[in-house]
Amino acid sequence: RASQMAAKTLQAALCGALQRQEPNAWDEAALDTLLEVADTNKADRDPLALKQILNTLLPNAHGVTHRQRKAVFAALDAHLQSAENRRFKVAEATVAASERRSAPASVPRDAQSRVLTAGTGDGYSWTQSHADLSILVPVPEGTGKTDIALQMTPRFGPSRRLVLHCRFWPSPLLSGELHAAVEASECMWHLSSDSEVVVDLPKISEGMWPSILAPLPALKDIEAEESQLVNAAEEGLPAAAARESPHFAAAGEIPRVAAEVATASLQGSAQAESTPNVAGIIQRMGQRPQQSGLALTSCDALLAAVTRDDSLVVHAVNARALPVLLRTLRLHGQLADVQRAVWTLLEAMCIRQPFVKKLLADAGAMRLVTAALTAHLQDEALALLLLHALKLLLPLSPPRSFVEEGGVELIGDVMRANADATQINWLGAKSLQMLCSLNNTVRRLVMSMGVLSHLNSNVDELQASGTADGEADAARLREAATGLCAQLARGDGEMRAQLLAQDVVPRLASSVETAARAVSKPSGELSEAVRALGLLCASAETAETLVRSGVVDLIEQAHSKFADDEEICNEVEAFFEQAVGALCSSRGAALPQEELGVTRLAQLMRSLCAPADAPFAAPEVAASAADTAATGYATSFQFARTTPASAADPHDAAASPCPSAADVEMLQSALSSRPPSDDGPRVVEVHSDGELD
Repeated sequence: RASQMAAKTLQAALCGALQRQEPNAWDEAALDTLLEVADTNKADRDPLALKQILNTLLPNAHGVTHRQRKAVFAALDAHLQSAENRRFKVAEATVAASERRSAPASVPRDAQSRVLTAGTGDGYSWTQSHADLSILVPVPEGTGKTDIALQMTPRFGPSRRLVLHCRFWPSPLLSGELHAAVEASECMWHLSSDSEVVVDLPKISEGMWPSILAPLPALKDIEAEESQLVNAAEEGLPAAAARESPHFAAAGEIPRVAAEVATASLQGSAQAESTPNVAGIIQRMGQRPQQSGLALTSCDALLAAVTRDDSLVVHAVNARALPVLLRTLRLHGQLADVQRAVWTLLEAMCIRQPFVKKLLADAGAMRLVTAALTAHLQDEALALLLLHALKLLLPLSPPRSFVEEGGVELIGDVMRANADATQINWLGAKSLQMLCSLNNTVRRLVMSMGVLSHLNSNVDELQASGTADGEADAARLREAATGLCAQLARGDGEMRAQLLAQDVVPRLASSVETAARAVSKPSGELSEAVRALGLLCASAETAETLVRSGVVDLIEQAHSKFADDEEICNEVEAFFEQAVGALCSSRGAALPQEELGVTRLAQLMRSLCAPADAPFAAPEVAASAADTAATGYATSFQFARTTPASAADPHDAAASPCPSAADVEMLQSALSSRPPSDDGPRVVEVHSDGELD
């Protein structure tokens, strides 16, 4: 009884909404069908589904107006909010009986789908019923409501002429005459979640149309020319006009569009020979996302255009080239040719206009790069292109998500799968170097992957080849390995111990030696090598090894040779400060209390590593003072010695023991090498490292 009362109440509400008496004859199964459409979030409701059901339940009436459909939805929402059971849930037997009593009372969904027909046109798809027509046009992601405009001519009453405009594309999305008239005031459009413009057109006279849309007479010649352009691009051009694409090496694949055709305007041939219509090319590709062949030829056309004129990159971005290209990758990413064509174009755009990199990163292009690398791991040429794209996007993309999704391990897999490809290994090492700057977690992960050992093995193999190309490739990989080592050395003591166990110090010393002997200004390899050695010098044993092997001398020479390079000078100073600090800490000596130059730091480092019986076993550099007398000069020293000297300082009884005989000989030698000045007596400060001020 409660169910019957609720049904009567809903039937009365629907009669008021539709201003008709037919809902009183609808049984509970038909009401359930309507409630099923309404029992969703308002944002997810499909207005076309309700329209089709109502037109089926009302076969002898014209189409339901938009105002009436809104009233129906309001009545259904009120029932769903107030009814205890929400739905009537009629049993299948009851539904079958009601179908026999009144055919229009409930229409199963299978019957509705058999009534509908669908098809595709040039840049759009459509579905129709006896009462309605819906046209779907793909548009780029991010298209807003203000970008679309629908124009019906005339605007009220029966209308057949339809034009659908998109603000950032030059040609209409739709333009033509419908097969029969529709009610212009009831025509609506909305943007679907699949980035499509859905145009709903209620038919005035019910029935199935044999055709949907015919082009306007003024546009027929233009569309014929567009078809010729696409056919020429897809079927191949004459040899005089075409040029072979680097993307397609296999026979029988689509050739690259000729530059003349690639820059053809989609709106007329008069402008085509002089200025490329970039927006028109992007529109044709954007409205036909399923056509991979058109995507290939369009990418080649755009690449030819932006290569000749950098300003066309801005025009392409304004025409929504980036979302169109990224959608092409999502739909056809399994095709290596499509990946190669799209990423070649995107990298060319990034190089010519750097702001494109930020737009790509914000649009989620990094996920597409990692997906493509996973799918095309063994394709060396494509992997190189994708790694280059990854290196471009990595500084602008959120690194945490990339690491958590296995991006670091993926780079290592690509490097191992293409072990002999120098460029891939170099790009992989550079990318990992950027990632290692994040935290110790990434550094430990890279260390556990054995990437550094892999790079060093490749360097040894290339050097053993003895060829000029092998030496050049080895130098390039050695630079990448040095930079990666410098980042790994920033880790904790355990990671530095692992690096020392891999015998990286001789390799870093070799990099310093090569850079120090270079005639021209070195690359960043010298700075990275010195930085890595400075971090590894946290161990006093490593510092002593560098002194004994002569690496300290090489670093000092490099500093003198490239004194005008601020980066090199800063790294060298940091190296010596780190090494001296580690040595002083291990020997219990005090740190220098004054700022020392590179030369004095190098001498102090050597003295700290000298044997115990040397003159300066463990010196403490202090502020030496000169005590000037009326006649002549005197110099005071302060040493921290293991054995006291034999005499006291005559100028200060409380001072430390005066220099030994060896110290006096060093002072005399230093003074004799400096000729006296012309202005008479001098005051000379001789520091414990022997440098004269």
